[in-house]
Amino acid sequence: MSEVVTQPVVYAGFWIRWVALLIDGVLVGVLQVPVIWIFNGMNASGGRVQGLSWLISFLYFGVLQARWQGTLGKKWLGLKLVRADLSPVDVPCTVIRHLVSMISGLVLGLGYLWAAFDSQKRTWHDRAAGTRVIRVRSSLDPEVGPSGP
Repeated sequence: MSEVVTQPVVYAGFWIRWVALLIDGVLVGVLQVPVIWIFNGMNASGGRVQGLSWLISFLYFGVLQARWQGTLGKKWLGLKLVRADLSPVDVPCTVIRHLVSMISGLVLGLGYLWAAFDSQKRTWHDRAAGTRVIRVRSSLDPEVGPSGP
């Protein structure tokens, strides 16, 4: 009978998560700018433009995280979004997380900063959705680096 070797869970800290969010913010902005230009050129109402902008953000953060267990920023930095029991997240979970993340940012970013002081590095939106962000690889891990002599 073979023994299962488990690695300890390493929670992603505030700074690496901040960098992932910065990457994601740039990517969402790149997606939103053409939509805003097109609809402003069509004399669309501000509400419609804002609604489309929110829809792009919702699809990126809500749906993409459920499908890939993280955003592109998280994936590029070796992070993964999981439930407390380390199982995959689903769309309802990521939608709740995204909605509460807006509150986390609106209150002077305190919801995000909370991760710096939490033992499991959870933000307010992680707490609301029952999620954790973990490191699945690190550039410091010898197994991840180039192999060979």
